[in-house]
Amino acid sequence: TFVENCLKQADKSGFKSMAFPALGTGNLRFPADEVGKLIFQCIQNFGKKRPKTSLKDIALVVFPSDITNIKAFTALFVGPTVPSTSKIRSATLSSNIFMDHGMCRCTFPNSVVLEMIVGDITKETTDVIVNSVRSDLNLNQGNVSKAILTAGGISIKQGYVGNDLKKDGFVVTNAGNLPCKMVIHMAAQNKRKEWEDMIVRVLHQADQLKCESISFPALGTGGKGLSPKKIAQAIYSSCTEFANSHPVCLKKIRVVLFKKTMLTEFYQAIKDYSPGQQESRFSRFLVGGTLFRERSRQNNLVFNITIDSEMNFKAVVRDLEGFVKNELTEKEINSPGEIISKLLDVQVAQIEEMGQGKAMVSVSRKKGVIKVCGTLREVLDTYDNILNYLHNIERASETFIKLNDTL
Repeated sequence: TFVENCLKQADKSGFKSMAFPALGTGNLRFPADEVGKLIFQCIQNFGKKRPKTSLKDIALVVFPSDITNIKAFTALFVGPTVPSTSKIRSATLSSNIFMDHGMCRCTFPNSVVLEMIVGDITKETTDVIVNSVRSDLNLNQGNVSKAILTAGGISIKQGYVGNDLKKDGFVVTNAGNLPCKMVIHMAAQNKRKEWEDMIVRVLHQADQLKCESISFPALGTGGKGLSPKKIAQAIYSSCTEFANSHPVCLKKIRVVLFKKTMLTEFYQAIKDYSPGQQESRFSRFLVGGTLFRERSRQNNLVFNITIDSEMNFKAVVRDLEGFVKNELTEKEINSPGEIISKLLDVQVAQIEEMGQGKAMVSVSRKKGVIKVCGTLREVLDTYDNILNYLHNIERASETFIKLNDTL
């Protein structure tokens, strides 16, 4: 397309930024929402195909007097209820991916979280677990099916609740003796795109059943021989689409892997695939003098947003609050309390500086508590550093007391 050719030429020339007008919305009278979707999609595709492009800053500019186009592009960019633009919205509030203490975690818009761990899916306490089956629904075939049947008991075979495997692609059964509430048996697929479509359908089904959490196995990596990389990216893509559809109940999605090495493979596959882990290609959107901007600096996201209406402002705030809720965590240190309450001013200053501008550290000597707030990775690192610092102070204090006793 014309937009793609422009992007390729700019990249070939080594340009770092470029701007597009509202192409075709003037004399040609093309619908602004369709033009916007086309441009956004082209930029997203370009970013995926050329992750090392020199282009870092792309702007879409609309004349301030063009009220019709301003409304159309604003709704496209921040509108909360436009299903057809859900994939475009993910470019604005992209997920963040990190791995800590044996868990890979991805956060998405609308408070949806994807967690990947190594474990036993039959012991998952999520509302529902997922199993992939062949067309004959034979639970005696496949390692996961056999494990679910063994742990859950024969009643799982007899407890089908609606749905038809051939028609719907999945069936729902009771959980038998399993700790979850129900099991969704989905038809095994052959191609990655087929897996993506089926996963999305299962996620929507779980949401409709008012489930708040769901666990998947490493789909297709057993009998189907699908590579961990492909299924990891298929699951990530499905979660992105599902999260942007504004689910009501289902917010926690887990993938339970059977090998430790697979966790690293999943993490790396998603990190390489996710456009959110690269600098945003579509970083600026100018409409009627309004600037929407996203800046990515290492692991920090900074949003400077000016909104032209209260409705759009509330929509963006709602998405950002969901993003922050999933992204931030807090840990407290209240032991050894006596040491915290007796810290010197210089020691308090040193502890508060341990966040290095990434995690926020607050010390209350009166309460004997230190709070660390930030992303999970930064909080855990800072938390450990502070504990080591306090233990060193404790050891030094004990040594001093022993010396005094000796003297």
